Amino acid sequence: ERADVYALGAILYYLFAGSPPHSGKSASEALAAAVSGAPVAIRKRVPELPRELGDIVSRAMAPRAADRYPTALELATDVTLEEIRAKTGAPVDSAEAG
Repeated sequence: ERADVYALGAILYYLFAGSPPHSGKSASEALAAAVSGAPVAIRKRVPELPRELGDIVSRAMAPRAADRYPTALELATDVTLEEIRAKTGAPVDSAEAG
């Protein structure tokens, strides 16, 4: 399931940055780049991205599976909570939401 979390993180990265987290001249080069390590930090590519969203993407795409969100649901919860914070400006506790 943590591979799914990584994939969701890569989708978020693409949505926010407008480019894939790993690239290459071919699909095999891009895959090799993904296996070799973490992508360029999303906030280096998109400095205006809120820090919290950058942290969510980075955690979802952590090179070590043990450092990623345990489930896609936990990733989705953090993204949703951050969306609520951004829209309302109010702090939201993940314990209250889940």
